[in-house]
Amino acid sequence: MKSLLSTLLLLCTVVSMGFARPIASGEIAAKSAQGLRLLSLAEGADPVWKTEAEVLDLLRAGKNFFDVTDTYELENTLRSSKKVAADSDASALRATYAAPSYQTQVRPILATLTTSNMQSYLTTLTNFNNRYYRSSTGVSASNWILSTVQGFATQYGRSDVVASQVTHSFQQPSVVVRIPGSNPSAPRVLLGSHMDSINLSNPTNGRAPGADDDGTGAVNLLEAYRALLQAGFKPTNPVEFHWYAGEEAGLLGSQAIATSYKNSGVQVKAHLNLDMTG
Repeated sequence: MKSLLSTLLLLCTVVSMGFARPIASGEIAAKSAQGLRLLSLAEGADPVWKTEAEVLDLLRAGKNFFDVTDTYELENTLRSSKKVAADSDASALRATYAAPSYQTQVRPILATLTTSNMQSYLTTLTNFNNRYYRSSTGVSASNWILSTVQGFATQYGRSDVVASQVTHSFQQPSVVVRIPGSNPSAPRVLLGSHMDSINLSNPTNGRAPGADDDGTGAVNLLEAYRALLQAGFKPTNPVEFHWYAGEEAGLLGSQAIATSYKNSGVQVKAHLNLDMTG
């Protein structure tokens, strides 16, 4: 399970060295229309086309990969950009962090976190038949997360908080919530989890409650967000909470957001990924 930050690091590696055989836009469009998916199976290796059945076989075999079908062309554009070439060195991504010094402020917030809240959120998420990224219930789960985070912002009078869905080429949207910082141009701090689940025998219709993978991370993130709003948290750096779509099928949602952020010049200071945290 990879985080968005590791996705960004891999993207920098990929775009800096490029592919031996660039794939034309026409080929991507034609093969995507045929239902094929373009997978990156190893860093430095050219991506390969796989059928949906072959993708499922890889998942069942526990093979890790990136599905780059939707991001390949933009990655190549980034590779050609002098702006990206200038900052593609890994040292540009390193950040320094001060020693923890806000324990006095944090401890009272920790005391407001409740297991019963998280159990309630988890019950709702696991009651969806599945949260597969191509299923209607996967969309419903995304809508529920969006409604819940918007409800917390209203409950605690935080009109400054912005919550939205990020649409993709597939049905399930990701959810992004931003708490603005007093320094809006400062690098963002991201906390993320993935919302989707999968039944490898019957992905679209099979039961996949996904309580651990990754219902736990999703509800931990919800409760952390709620507690911070309740405490009136107003950070220096903008802080974002991400619930990614389509992680199980090749880190689709996080990869799309990472590529978009890189293309837009969004600076990321740190990312904490919550996956199977139960």
